[in-house]
Amino acid sequence: MLESESSNSFRVFAGQRRLIEDTTKSEHAYIAGLGGGKTTCGVRWDFRRVCDNEDSAESIVVAPNYRLLKNRCLAEYDLFLQHIGLRKGRNGDYTINQSSSDMKIVFARGHTIHFLSGAAPENIVSYNASHIWIDEPAIMSELVVQKVIERLRCPKARYRQILFTGTPEGLNWFFERFHPNKVPRIEGTKFSESDTRLILHGSTYDNRTLPEDYFRRLEEQYSWDENLYKNYVLGEWVDLSRDRFYYAFSESRHVGDYPPDSSVFQLYLSFDNNVGKFAWAALQPQFSGGVAVVKANAADASNALVACEQVIRAFPPEIWGNHIVTVYGDAVLYQRSREIHGTTFDLIRSLLKPYYPRLEVRARRQNPAIHDRSLCTNMFFGQNRLHIDRRLSAVILSARATKQAKNGEIEKSKDDNVTHLMEAVDRVLMALDPPKIKRQFAA
Repeated sequence: MLESESSNSFRVFAGQRRLIEDTTKSEHAYIAGLGGGKTTCGVRWDFRRVCDNEDSAESIVVAPNYRLLKNRCLAEYDLFLQHIGLRKGRNGDYTINQSSSDMKIVFARGHTIHFLSGAAPENIVSYNASHIWIDEPAIMSELVVQKVIERLRCPKARYRQILFTGTPEGLNWFFERFHPNKVPRIEGTKFSESDTRLILHGSTYDNRTLPEDYFRRLEEQYSWDENLYKNYVLGEWVDLSRDRFYYAFSESRHVGDYPPDSSVFQLYLSFDNNVGKFAWAALQPQFSGGVAVVKANAADASNALVACEQVIRAFPPEIWGNHIVTVYGDAVLYQRSREIHGTTFDLIRSLLKPYYPRLEVRARRQNPAIHDRSLCTNMFFGQNRLHIDRRLSAVILSARATKQAKNGEIEKSKDDNVTHLMEAVDRVLMALDPPKIKRQFAA
């Protein structure tokens, strides 16, 4: 069945056939750029072992969360099985259970593939797997992977193997497991190999079934930073660790004279709230195509009422009253306000719209992922499309001093008043020009 496939959706890219057909190494890895065909290869690799281990009762597929499991791993597996002619349904060759508590494919001959979330490692118990496929391992805890590997123990399997498919995600436990000193690169090939491990290296460009505009969007999103491009497009091991969340920010490049310009009829207002620390920032588009932070408070407003009073003083209605004012901010502001019978965004609208009749609230109802915010704002800085007025010392401090924790989150102290202003800026940028390539493993 595997040999006869010709559809572009399931074609074999360079080097994949060797990975799929090798039964001698205990561990395989396919490390490649975004869109490099890793999931499709994982499905083919896995099904080959379902067929080979016909006396084994079960195998495992693991991904970081249920969204990726259902929408990518399980969905691609289902399409593949239909593509090779298997019938789905109670009287067919296989059935599918999509319940998050028991996601699985059950074949009529008895083998079951369990789809397990790395977000719930406590559920990874009591399996006797013939083989395991782990998708996007680098964004899961090494402890999850260790727990999964303990399940690779089916005594009836002809051979037992594990496959890792994903982008490198910097230098982490995944790198430590497969780095060149442990698994040497074979010069002139796409492979690294040791006695027990076989790695296929690939890039986004290996997948020529992708449309050309995908490559252009990917290059635009990552080419401004050499390491991001190597990691997410070329699939290479590079160090992505940075202490600063806004690592592309440079005071010499991005801070200057950018006061409010009343001749520009667009004003973006963004609000961010923490206990007793209501922050707001105002941005305007620049004629160069970028955007500038032109006004902000010092994250010092005690509530939304005070913050709106600050905005009105900063932008006198007699000058700014006819401007288009678009409001963004933290999704938590859609929760009920203590001051009125409505949300905090309702309160902001009621306080400001009498002075700025063209005001409109366009904030998201769900905050963007931390990774997307970081990528978006750093891309603006890296492409020199974001500037900050030199008088806004609190915003400059926020861009310079916001730290990134080891798990990729923003590091915040209990009494943090540094991070909120740039978080407000992030939400405007995510509305204006969000990352064009969505990473499939986002929760």
